[in-house]
Order: sequence, then structure tokens, then C-alpha cells
Amino acid sequence: RDYYYGGINVTYSDVWGATSSNYYSPYGVTPSAGTGTFSLNPLYVGAGTNFRLTSNSPARNAGSAGADIGALPYTTDATPGLYGTLWTNTRLTMAGSPYTVAGDLTVGRGVTLTIDPGVQLTFAASDIMGGNLNSTRAELIVNGTLSAIGTSSAPVRLACANSSAGCWYGVQVQVSGTPTATTMDHVAINAGIVGLTYTSGAATLRNLAITDMTQTGVAVQGGSPTISRVQVRNPGQTGVQVSGSATVTLEDTLVSGGSSANVSIATGAGSSRLVNCLLYGATGNGVYVSGNSGTVTLESCTVHGASGTNVAVYSSSSGTTLAVNVHNSIVTQGRYNISRDYYYGGINVTYSDVWGAASTNYYSPYGVTPSAGAGTVSFNPQYVNAPTDFHLRGTSLAIDVAQATGAPNHDLDGAARPADGDGIGGAQHDMGCYEYGAMVSCGNGVREGTEVCDDGPRNGMYNACNAMCTGYGPRCGDGRIDPSEECDDGNTDNTDACSSSCRAARCGDGFVRAGMEQCDDGNTVDTDACLTTCRNP
Repeated sequence: RDYYYGGINVTYSDVWGATSSNYYSPYGVTPSAGTGTFSLNPLYVGAGTNFRLTSNSPARNAGSAGADIGALPYTTDATPGLYGTLWTNTRLTMAGSPYTVAGDLTVGRGVTLTIDPGVQLTFAASDIMGGNLNSTRAELIVNGTLSAIGTSSAPVRLACANSSAGCWYGVQVQVSGTPTATTMDHVAINAGIVGLTYTSGAATLRNLAITDMTQTGVAVQGGSPTISRVQVRNPGQTGVQVSGSATVTLEDTLVSGGSSANVSIATGAGSSRLVNCLLYGATGNGVYVSGNSGTVTLESCTVHGASGTNVAVYSSSSGTTLAVNVHNSIVTQGRYNISRDYYYGGINVTYSDVWGAASTNYYSPYGVTPSAGAGTVSFNPQYVNAPTDFHLRGTSLAIDVAQATGAPNHDLDGAARPADGDGIGGAQHDMGCYEYGAMVSCGNGVREGTEVCDDGPRNGMYNACNAMCTGYGPRCGDGRIDPSEECDDGNTDNTDACSSSCRAARCGDGFVRAGMEQCDDGNTVDTDACLTTCRNP
């Protein structure tokens, strides 16, 4: 708007890529995006020569009546890469792995993206789409359905072009659109900003390994998901962050590190539960709960070694109903172990071991110090080797002294609870996330105790655990050619005669074979920078 007056309304449009600013006024009355307007690369066939939309353009189906926007709608031109918006069901298989993702990849409403076991998506350290939450980092955005199901020996891998934290953004589940069922099982996410953001929708989120983030491992911003068997290591600021109206059930989860907290819950209402969780090594707090209402329960958890407080509650309202319950848990060697950080908010500690704080076990800077409740003790729990192994030694006094009420039927290893750990009076529950003396069962699909892997009925099959759960069975990359493989040289080098997906190198596979090809762009177009013979023009 070039002067103070005159209206300009922008609706159901794509406004993107200005060299200075998309919206501007020299007089401070800057226009803004209206209903249905966004800012993303429209993915023309060829900007400057052909402005027709390609298959993955976000401008498709974006009009007020659901039609394509712009002068030249999509006809048949494919987007030359895996980025933009998927408008049809898509399956990514080992035959094409690893897949390069040059920018934001969005699963459109009503669309399913299926990712097979062992497949890797390598996201660029940039963003060809230039928009969404971060205009310089690639994102995987799920507005439809994501089915990413790997195995313990062949996880789905979401990685980046380099291994530096913050190289790409991460996964966002149900940002908009009609909620549908998403499954992420045995998925590894690394080197992002926020590993997984959950907003809404039905989802199965389990067996996730999230490492080396700059901000957050898992961010829950809405809904009430159950997240189980997750490991978050080096999350940057926070391992698991729950905010807004969200609640969460966090089961069988390990979080290591966090400059702010292992787990942060800013609760408005409702109940969140942490069950069989191992939380340790935060340079901030272990578990930090804030708000004026709601309930957060730590059941059979082990919290250790926070530089701040292992378990803290903060509420600013005198009428607060916020309560934190610590039950059947072990809380050890923080600066403070249990803290009420303001006048309000309840924290109840029962049938737990609270021991070894560098300053004091129970603390409040405002004189309203929490205290030990029924069944709570303070003694060295005798871990096997903290901070690397938090299993209990056979001489631990935390064995067989927890309360059965509310206790889970298994421990963090997946082994059955309760067990008769001390040989006196039969099976009873232990404090903390591990049960001493619990039995391990190879073949139940849960990695327990000393098991290297356990894929249940798939044990002994290709790309699965071996029959004894002592290691991985036949798979691509083991150096042996299995019936489903064309080759297997035991490495991940895609420039030699055998690709990392165990397919023989060939012109058109998207990888430049050293000494054999001058180029390989993975397409059959002879008018671009690489001929179909994999020679330069």
C-alpha cells in the first residue's frame, strides 16, 4: 500500500518469494494475508518460461472452491523431486532409498504417505519451498495420514544432509485438515530443530528414537496422545514439551539431556501421566510442571541428576488445583530433588525413594517446602552404574517395596511386573522404572533386558532380528547377498557398484557412479543438465 489510504485484500492466493518483503507499505499501513492465503514456492514447470503448476504444487486445490489457483493449473507435469504437497497416495520403498527431500514435504488432506521398513529420507539443509514454520529448513508436514512403520532392525530413518543438529526442522503431525490416523513405529529422527510436533488427530507414536535436536525432541501442542517406547537424546532445550490444552500419556520413555528440562508440562487442565520413564542428565530441570489446574502423575519413574530440580511445580494462582503426584518412583541427585517453585501448587510424594540432592531433597524458595508422604524413603537406590545403567542391584532397598495400586504390569525393558526380587513374600513391585529379577522373553516383540532386538513373529526373517534376539538377521548391508537383493557390499556408499538399498548401480538411479558416470539426475529428460546416458550434454 503505497500511501495511507486504499484497501488491498488478498484471499486464497499464494504470495511468495519477494526479494525484499511480500507485504509492504512505506507509510506503516502494511497489507496482510487474508483467508486462504499462504506463502510457498508454487512449483512452476519453469519460472520465467512456463508458469504451469507441477504435480506437487501447494497451489493445487487451494482456491475458495477447491480448484487450482493461478492462471495455469496443473495438467500432467511432474514435480522433479520429493518435495511440495503430495496430492495422491504415495509409497516409498527400499528400491528407491535413500530419498532426497529438497524442502518441505506435505502430506495433503485425504492422502496417505506410506514409508516401508528400512527406508531413509534425507532432508536438505535448506528449503526449496521457502515457507511454513521455517522458510530455510525442510519439514515433513502431515495433514493427511503418515504410515511410517519400521522394525527394530530396519527402522524408518528421517535424517538430514549432514548430521548437525538443526540441519532440518522435523515432523509435524496434523497441522490442519480433518484428523486421520497416523502411525509412526520404529522411526529414527535426528539432527532437527523439533523432532516431532503433535497437534491433533488419532495417532500411534511408539518406538521412536529422536536425537540431536536444537529445541525439542517431542512437542505436544494439542490433543491427548499416548506416546510409548520413545528415546530422546540430546534434545537441545526440552526432551518432551506439553503445552496449551494438551495432555499426554508418556510410557516406557527415556529422555537424556535438555538445557531447560527433560520433560516440561504447562497444563491448563486435564491429566497427564508419565509411566516407566527414565529421565536424567538435564542441565535444567528433570520434570517441570506449571499451570493453575490439572494433574500430572509420575508412576514408576526414575529421575536423576538434573542440574536444577528433578521434579518441580510452579503455580501463580492462590486458587490453583494443580497437583503433581510422584508415586513408586526414584528421584536422585539433582541440585534439589523435589521443589515447589512458588507459593501454590501441590506436590505429593508417596512410596518413592528421594535421595542424594546436592543441596536438599525437598525445597521451596518461598517457604512452602514439600515433604515426604506415605511409604517414601531416602537411601541410595544402588543403581548398577549411574548414569549409564539405572537397573537396581540385588542389594537395593527399593526392591519389592512399591505399592501395587497404580503400578504398571511391565517395566521400561518390557519385562513383567511384579517380580519377587528379594525372595521374600512373593512377587511385589519395585520403585523406579526397572523391575529387579523380571523375566525376559525373546519373541514377544519387546526388547527386554540384554536383548539386542526383538521383532516378535518376524524374528529370523529378512530385515528382522535373529531367532535368539542376540543380534540382527539377514538384511541389506550385512555383506551377504540375500534372495531379495541384487548385491550387498556391506557399505552405504551409493557411488560404487552396489547402492545402499542393495540394488546394482545403473544409469538413472540418481547416484553418480564413480569412474563410470559423469552425472545422474534420476530422470529420463534429455533437455536438462544430464542426458539419459548419464553423460553431460
